[in-house]
Amino acid sequence: MTGSPAESTGLRTDAHHEHLAALQAWQLLRPAPEGDAWEPVSPHHAIATLLGPREEELRAAHVQLKIHQEQAAALRATLEALPLPRAHDGPSSAEVLELLPDVHAARNAISSCVADCRTDVVSFQPGGGRPAEILADALPRDLAMLDRGIEIRCIYQHPARFHQPTQDYVRTAAAAGSQIRTLDELFGQMIIVDRRVAFIPDHARPRGAVVIRQPSAVAFLYDAFQQSWNRATPYLSGPAAARTVTEEIKRTVAVLLADGIKDEVIARRLGLSLRTCRRHISELMDQLGARSRTQAGVLIHAHGLHLSAAAAQTPPTDGTAARNPAPTGPAPLTSPE
Repeated sequence: MTGSPAESTGLRTDAHHEHLAALQAWQLLRPAPEGDAWEPVSPHHAIATLLGPREEELRAAHVQLKIHQEQAAALRATLEALPLPRAHDGPSSAEVLELLPDVHAARNAISSCVADCRTDVVSFQPGGGRPAEILADALPRDLAMLDRGIEIRCIYQHPARFHQPTQDYVRTAAAAGSQIRTLDELFGQMIIVDRRVAFIPDHARPRGAVVIRQPSAVAFLYDAFQQSWNRATPYLSGPAAARTVTEEIKRTVAVLLADGIKDEVIARRLGLSLRTCRRHISELMDQLGARSRTQAGVLIHAHGLHLSAAAAQTPPTDGTAARNPAPTGPAPLTSPE
């Protein structure tokens, strides 16, 4: 169909120029071979005209990408064939800290490392009980590790004993042979795999982690775990065990209160909620007859409560703990949060 622009489009207003330009831009109209007229173009032909050059560019880019990939693969093979540098030539990969920027990278790295574990996993899990969904995700993986003969030991803080999801988790994991203890204070979260790789929080990135592979550093952290393990209390259930750890928590609160530590800091260090921490402080002040925190600190020192906390943490030397092993369970092996 041909004709003048106005006749071809059927437009008789000034707007026909805008519509005509649009049809030309989409290659749906083209000048007729003869005369001042236009003729329609098949949509398939129009699409081919519009996209053809771009498709050709993409094909050329894809060919170039394949060439670069082949060159990179050849270079990698060449580099991998080179001898490793000697120790005095510079730090090896085992000497360098690896920084994981966020919780997803940390979890992926920990999961990969745990999957290759051959002997044991130990960890600190500060705070109260872990979220129920994390425990549910961790249990199948940890049971699979235990089934492979991997030893799992973890230290929680005392408040985890009063967390029902943690109690359920420990009950199941303990039957598989894992071990868990609790302590009043932990210096931070940490996971050590096979005594060769350690994961600790990255304080520069609140949700990130640091991977340590340097043997001396990992050995130092493992020794710190072992000392805490020797002082920790086996995870037991029942009223008697609850009273024991509750009294230890109260003694530690007294020590920190006597040192002038703020309520918020005490709660964070002991893995308590601020409300529970303040309840312990209020009960302690009532027992001492103190009217202020300063007076309570003086009375704590006068009664020797700051000494009894340290004595209560001294591990037994008569072998009682060894003769009476407690039901225990592994920690959910997650990234430092």
